[in-house]
Amino acid sequence: MAAISADQCRLNDPALSQACPVANESSLLLDSDVDKIVERKLRTTNFRVSQWRLEQLEKVDGFLGQYHRLYVTVKTGDRTERFRFFAKALPLSGSHLCSYVVESNALNKEIAIYSELIPRLGPGTCSKWSSDFYLGKSNAILVLEDAKENGYETVDRYLTYDEDHCVWAVRTFSVLHSRSLILDEKLRRSTGQTMLDVYGEMLSEVGLNTSNPYVSKFLQASCIGAESIIDLVEGLTSVERAALKQWANTWISRLPQMITRSKKFRNLISHGDVWANNIMFKEDSNGKVVGCYLVDMQYVRFSPPAIDFMMVSYLTTDYATRKQCYARLLDVYYDTMKKELASEGLDVERCLPRAEFLQSCDELRATVMAFALAYLPIMLISNDTLEKYSVKSSEGSNDVLHGDKRVEVVMLQWQITGQYKQRLTDLIIEIRDRLAKRELGDTAKH
Repeated sequence: MAAISADQCRLNDPALSQACPVANESSLLLDSDVDKIVERKLRTTNFRVSQWRLEQLEKVDGFLGQYHRLYVTVKTGDRTERFRFFAKALPLSGSHLCSYVVESNALNKEIAIYSELIPRLGPGTCSKWSSDFYLGKSNAILVLEDAKENGYETVDRYLTYDEDHCVWAVRTFSVLHSRSLILDEKLRRSTGQTMLDVYGEMLSEVGLNTSNPYVSKFLQASCIGAESIIDLVEGLTSVERAALKQWANTWISRLPQMITRSKKFRNLISHGDVWANNIMFKEDSNGKVVGCYLVDMQYVRFSPPAIDFMMVSYLTTDYATRKQCYARLLDVYYDTMKKELASEGLDVERCLPRAEFLQSCDELRATVMAFALAYLPIMLISNDTLEKYSVKSSEGSNDVLHGDKRVEVVMLQWQITGQYKQRLTDLIIEIRDRLAKRELGDTAKH
């Protein structure tokens, strides 16, 4: 199979997504593919690949792919160089997760985002915020810079971010949103088109697209799972439990309508899958954060940037940190955007007024909290539990993510993992507190 560019990967063509073969590991890459990867890495054709191998990674947190490391030995004149790359392929063939990725075109979308959209956005004035792209093959494999080789690591998903990590994450998301806003303004001025006119196919919804039958099943399972968690939290009155369950069922079931583009607030390119596994940090020898990458782009959507901003808080921190750091993180986010836009001669108050951004954060808080209540119980399942229930196999993923095993898995993880219990209790208590203060609004506002 030849390497493809994003314009060859027709993102919304159902016939293509069904027709593309699911590659086995031996056919994921050809010698010509590896040559192209090295050519893009070295920016020259003056080399010879002497050997290469693709190794599947055994222990990787993630549901929507099989992950590999590509090792390449290259001869350039009298020199021998060795390179390492990260590769993401389709989930296990025959699994429900594989069917989901193929039917939703998620991998092809991610290839297009990395190969076309991110280069168009540019790095901005801060440090680089995304891995370099090297190769994409339709419904087969995506090859990127190996961020770990360059010192980037994720924070343990059971640990909540401290203030330093929060600041870096929020700043990095602000750069992504700023570059989107800058590109949108340039398009409007030069062509009269908007970001959505030009990149609409790439920005189509994947994660919560209700045309995909797995989405409605996931939401149903999430509502049932949320009710079971509410029953497990200690210290709630029967009235509070009933109110929490009603809120959870209403808001989780409405997520597809609430999390997408807004008619009220400005929409920008948003990451859409904000949690500990998709944010990588680089630290210096003293443990100080000096860089941040955003990874996994298959859920990128066109929505208010407040959703990404609030997801950083609700999917990576605890209640106490949110209360303590919220004002500072707002300042960091908005000051970063102001700086990025000013570098291109744009006024942030004209493009995204601070008052409007603050209002969007307040009104979209309930949406993000419902998203956290639906997804965090799955995101925090341990690898041992995933293996026990065969979540990445054919039947296991359907039973746990979309079926009747959700409650069983949630209850098991609650019993055996203290951090799991603490994180979800923390979330439920904040929802209770905000419901009591009538701070979570209604679904009509968005």
